[in-house]
Amino acid sequence: MSTCYKCFSQSHLLRRQKLVHSNERPHHCPDCGNLFKTNVELKSHVGIHTDAKPYTCRHCSDCFRTLDQLNRHLLKSHNEGTWFTCDTCQHKFITRDELMRHLSRYVCEKAVIRSATLNIHMRVHTGDKPYKCPLCDSCFGDSNDLWRHKVYVHSNRVYMTVLTVGRCL
Repeated sequence: MSTCYKCFSQSHLLRRQKLVHSNERPHHCPDCGNLFKTNVELKSHVGIHTDAKPYTCRHCSDCFRTLDQLNRHLLKSHNEGTWFTCDTCQHKFITRDELMRHLSRYVCEKAVIRSATLNIHMRVHTGDKPYKCPLCDSCFGDSNDLWRHKVYVHSNRVYMTVLTVGRCL
């Protein structure tokens, strides 16, 4: 079982995240009986029974069943929106989830939970070292590695005091 480390500033966001991890599916389709975790998922599903396409493109009047389908169309057909680009191969993706699935093919057996951790880990494979020590020519892929370097290699009391201010130890 994995652990979720996400934090939320509002209680309704925490409740929604708990639902993501639960098996509870309180919303059911009156037409086919399928169960869904959220009302948004249910509303999206109900459209398949009615063949309703309520989302219309403002450029060419094509119609879509979901907002996601419209957004994909806008990006692909009208270059409206933001592409998610792989830093390793420069391939472009329509959604962040598609990019993250793509990135997983580059990742070794290391398991990561958060995208920030994945980005840091990817530097091991790309060789990117954006954190340069201001006291010597050493470079690091992770800001924590740079911090440890400064403490252990360039240790003087004044510098260490400045480094630890505001840092959780």
